[in-house]
Amino acid sequence: MGWQSDDGSHEGWDAPVFPGDRYGLGSGGGGALVRRYAPGPGPLREVGDLEEGVDGHAVTGWRGLCSCGWRGPLWVRVSTGAEEDTDVRRVWWGLDANPYGDAPADVEAGIFTEWRAHLEPPALAAVRAAAREAAAAADRLTAAVRAARADRRSWADIGAMVGITRQSAYERWSRITG
Repeated sequence: MGWQSDDGSHEGWDAPVFPGDRYGLGSGGGGALVRRYAPGPGPLREVGDLEEGVDGHAVTGWRGLCSCGWRGPLWVRVSTGAEEDTDVRRVWWGLDANPYGDAPADVEAGIFTEWRAHLEPPALAAVRAAAREAAAAADRLTAAVRAARADRRSWADIGAMVGITRQSAYERWSRITG
């Protein structure tokens, strides 16, 4: 299963992790399709041949991957239900697990949440939105100053409306308003 960011610049998925730092990409040959990726930051780079028919029961865990190179934290597969603690990403996956190594639904949902969070943290999204609003407001203010100057209003009058001195208004807008 894959996910696409709203702007199309990121493609993410929950990947089964196999021994040897190999990742499942889907199914084929009666088992999982498995590939290694080069370590390090940056876009994912495939290393080695694609393996077909790998037994999904060999999965050691799951993690989110993204085309940008982001790799989420590992959700570790544990041996018994007593060891399971999803709050710390420890998941029991019993003998009824599928032959492809697909993540349980609750793990997939958790990985999706982590992937979405890496796209743009809410605090930075708020900064981006505020910057856009400030730029738009600055454009409207410049247009209003141009209109006031076209109406022969003084720099003192314009400065008073903005809460700055005549000299500050002149220095700020005289080059762009004429």
